[in-house]
Amino acid sequence: MQFRDFTIVFSKPVVLHKSIADDNIRLSYCDFRKVVVLDLNDIPTSTVNSRPFFFFTTDIRSYPHTVVSENIGRFCYTNPECIVYPYMNMLSLEEMERETIPQLRRYSKFIFESYKLSSLIVKLRKEPTGEYFLDYYLNNKIIQNIKDNKRESKSFLIREIFSYSKKLEMSLACEKQLKSIIQYRPIFTHLSQVHGILKDDVTLFNYQLADVKWMDKIENEIDDDNNQINFVYSQVIPIFEESILYQNTIILPAQYFSNVVYNNKVSFKFFGGNIISEVGLGKTLTALYHIFQRDTESRNKYSEFVEFDDKCSYFYKRGKNKGTACEKKPVDGKLYCKDHVSSVFIEKRPLKFKELSRWHPEDFITKDGFIRTNTTLVIAPNQLCDQWVAEYYDKCVNDKRVILITTYDQFTNITLGDILFSDLVVVSYNFLVNSSYEKVKNRRTVDFVRSNFLVESQDKAKLFANTELTTFNLFHWKRVILDEAHEIISMPRVSSLKESIGGLVSDYKWNITGTPFPNGVSSFLNLISYNTEYTDHLQCPVMYGIDSLPVSLWMSMGLDSGLVEKCSHLFRRNTKESIRSEVEENIIRQFVMKLQFTNQERTIYDSFVAGNKTKNYEFLIKLCCHSELFNKTGDLIRNCKTLDEIQMVLLDFTKKQMDNANELCIVKREKIDALQSQIDEYLNSQELLPENEYILNSIRSRCAQERRTLAQLMKNYENYRRTHAYLQNAVSESDEESSCPICIETIQANQLAVTKCGHKFCWECISMTHSSSSHGFKCPVCNTLLTNNSVYLVSDTKAAPLHETVEDYVRLTKSTKIGNIIHFIKHKTNSTDKIILFSQWDELLHKVGDILVNYGIKLVYCQGSVYARKRAISHFTNDSSVNIILLSSSNAASGINLTVANKIILLEPVYGTQEYRENIETQAIGRADRIGQKKPIDVYRFIIEDTIESELVN
Repeated sequence: MQFRDFTIVFSKPVVLHKSIADDNIRLSYCDFRKVVVLDLNDIPTSTVNSRPFFFFTTDIRSYPHTVVSENIGRFCYTNPECIVYPYMNMLSLEEMERETIPQLRRYSKFIFESYKLSSLIVKLRKEPTGEYFLDYYLNNKIIQNIKDNKRESKSFLIREIFSYSKKLEMSLACEKQLKSIIQYRPIFTHLSQVHGILKDDVTLFNYQLADVKWMDKIENEIDDDNNQINFVYSQVIPIFEESILYQNTIILPAQYFSNVVYNNKVSFKFFGGNIISEVGLGKTLTALYHIFQRDTESRNKYSEFVEFDDKCSYFYKRGKNKGTACEKKPVDGKLYCKDHVSSVFIEKRPLKFKELSRWHPEDFITKDGFIRTNTTLVIAPNQLCDQWVAEYYDKCVNDKRVILITTYDQFTNITLGDILFSDLVVVSYNFLVNSSYEKVKNRRTVDFVRSNFLVESQDKAKLFANTELTTFNLFHWKRVILDEAHEIISMPRVSSLKESIGGLVSDYKWNITGTPFPNGVSSFLNLISYNTEYTDHLQCPVMYGIDSLPVSLWMSMGLDSGLVEKCSHLFRRNTKESIRSEVEENIIRQFVMKLQFTNQERTIYDSFVAGNKTKNYEFLIKLCCHSELFNKTGDLIRNCKTLDEIQMVLLDFTKKQMDNANELCIVKREKIDALQSQIDEYLNSQELLPENEYILNSIRSRCAQERRTLAQLMKNYENYRRTHAYLQNAVSESDEESSCPICIETIQANQLAVTKCGHKFCWECISMTHSSSSHGFKCPVCNTLLTNNSVYLVSDTKAAPLHETVEDYVRLTKSTKIGNIIHFIKHKTNSTDKIILFSQWDELLHKVGDILVNYGIKLVYCQGSVYARKRAISHFTNDSSVNIILLSSSNAASGINLTVANKIILLEPVYGTQEYRENIETQAIGRADRIGQKKPIDVYRFIIEDTIESELVN
């Protein structure tokens, strides 16, 4: 189908937000530049009948919709240049005149064929396969002017259309190439393990040995100077038959350009690769094995001057002994003496030097002035640094010199000799941007090395004890490994961090991550920027995202030249499926526990849904967990004893908010009336002077701004009014019979108990309160001090014992979800189970944790400093009385090894794109789903039915 005098120049694939009958599909303008697809059935009749078009387009944001265009053209109901065909099917004039939405009918350019005056038309199309496309039709006059090389005022549309089209083409091609990297399965055969690297009881799998062989191959290519990648890019985009778009700005005939603009050559070198195997497949051990087996020969040059001292490995960080090691002997089989055996970290081991007469500083410095060391520098998130060290001491022969640095105190204890003769240094990303460390680092350069290191006559033992020649920028490292490299871009002070990483000099550079491309091609570019010369040659900006970059830069970056494919050999990925022939897959059982709100919780939840047209997904998910998590009323609700009281507090809160919003609306109306009076006064004057015309326009502008503010205030008022009306109706419909403030149930006639302060309770509920205390107790409603004699039974029924049922926990916690989780932990698990409680939000974890502690359940939080996290993980792993660890996505979710855990509770469904949800849940489950897991893993989701949670899960 074509519009007369228009030609399709671009088609964009579209995925609708839901299945919609063809006849019910409507396309409409929304915000500036946006076109959206709606279901006719989702547009309320009240809006259709009463709202002018401006407010109609504003209201659309609150209806279910799909944004199908926001990058090309300027679509607005007041702009006749770019217009929207409202239907998917082509309709006759008579059918369009019968349109039930007057706003669409009034602004339609197709009823009287006035669309011919427009420059651009967009229309939705459906293929027989069920796929949807948004077609862009351009006026033939514009096309002809471009072909004839005539001046065309609408050429910006050509630039926007073809730039976007080219970007989309490149984006889809890169996504396909990234998918190919993820899906590639390396082939490996039986390989032999080098003796003396790992402990006798530790054996690598064949896929790990194959990874090591691949890493060796990459480093051999670097050594042989065979590490170059080349691509050729074009600076032009062909449009129509004989025209091109040059550098996203100029449209000219193709013959104006030479081959130079088509063949721009770029070459850059790589210095390592990317290990991107799935979570839990032993990437850390693979890297350690590669380091130690690869560097054996070069290590000998350093080992002839140093050996371990037989003292305790504890180094003092304070006082007169700061920087020195404890002189006591270690406990047999340990690295610490009995006084320090409980130390959290093994930071380094004491050394003693030998054969110093044969050591010469000029043999250990590069021509560029860096101190050459045989050390691999590993940079990792805080929570993973100790995991590298622990993996070394657990799995490797302990003859290597390993250093751990995560705090400035640890750093001040490090000497030149420690780093120079070490085999492995593990440091945290956070430490690299520590302000104290940065100040020291910025003062020390290669000139500092020349004046302090290359001094022949100095005492060598004193030189090795130097604590100033220790900043990482002074060394030429054997290799640098970035663990969880995909997280760098989201870390604090990322610019300083990337600058610090970029300033490190090494022979080889490696990235390790189980989530390589969370942000698609932007993540890919970030990874190769760490271990290639790519960004140095192209002078690309920091890759926060590339969507906003012009298409010409995309092309110069090689995204149209197969860059991803050309770099694919630098990535290696194993999956649990690909290694199934070697490693038996862990058993993961998924359980969904479907829950129903109490009546009061349902009322509270539904009132917020009814009062707010636009869904706040995060807020609604939190509301499903506990009403106290609503930050505006949290302090008020926290003092409530029952869900009935919570309901009343919210009723009172929304009433006040509604009244405040109404008062603001009144003030704005008065201000608008005053401004309108000034406008009328100027307009009614017989002669409007030029200076007065300027003032009049200024007042009009202020008046328009006030009207926009009033529209938003009225919207807020309507939201509060609907919420208040819903709550008020729910309260008025509740039973008029007395309800017990403790159990929230209607008090039965033969169970009525009355206190001296006049409050009514179920006898069962209040008797449990006062029977638990021999010295008196407080009224659950008003806190009046009561005794056993202060409670009067209005029947002869005796109190029954309280059982720990689900209902009891729900009532006491004021939350269906938390009550069910506590009941599950206390009654459905056993003492040998180790449980991970995972949430996106720390506040929810603390809410659940506080309640669990109140019920005598021992747990630990994995949060805070690196020491606190290490201690928490150690307690959870080794203490049989600690069965629960609380993890959040912001606190140590990635990389931690918790194979001791066999149960995982996901407190709420993750909100976000499908890829984001999968990444977060995979990381959470991946804490337990790792090599070494000996038990089946049970994953539990507690989902409130008929809420946003059930929508997300479904």
